[in-house]
Amino acid sequence: MGKQSRPWIDFEPTFLDEAEADDLLSWLNARPEWQKENGYCPKPGQPVINEHDSIQWGPRQAYLACVPAEFRITSSGPIPQELEGLQKRIEQRYQCSFNSIQVNRHYDETSKVRPHSDHMHGDIAMLSLGQERRFILRHKHDDKAKTLNRWKAGDICKSLTLPHGALLTRNARYQHDVTQ
Repeated sequence: MGKQSRPWIDFEPTFLDEAEADDLLSWLNARPEWQKENGYCPKPGQPVINEHDSIQWGPRQAYLACVPAEFRITSSGPIPQELEGLQKRIEQRYQCSFNSIQVNRHYDETSKVRPHSDHMHGDIAMLSLGQERRFILRHKHDDKAKTLNRWKAGDICKSLTLPHGALLTRNARYQHDVTQ
């Protein structure tokens, strides 16, 4: 029997219990490393709007050329010891290693992560803390089986509500097939 492939997405709504999630959120909010990131311009010539801050630990991911330099965050150094236990727990779950952590802190309920594709070479594990958030993944390309026509680019392939303490992980094999 061949090696069984992992699912393209793994969702664990109660990965952290409420106390663990509360403690982690408090610790993160107290960090001095927060940087503004992810500005967007609603229309050319209008001011850039910032919707969240970010912290990055470990090697920084590459940015696409379209991201203005002033919105690119830099690494704050190695992953802090306070996060090593959580990192090991996630690595054991997926039998792989993660060398970076990025944390996004949204300003309020109106802030969004604008549609984009991740161009990472490994799995992406996302831990949701604080208020519930809706997370939508869309197909990036039309269905390759043209005769079946099961989906078109832009169609929703997954819509989830991420509660406080939820873990959502996207398998590296499918990173280029979806946009969030």
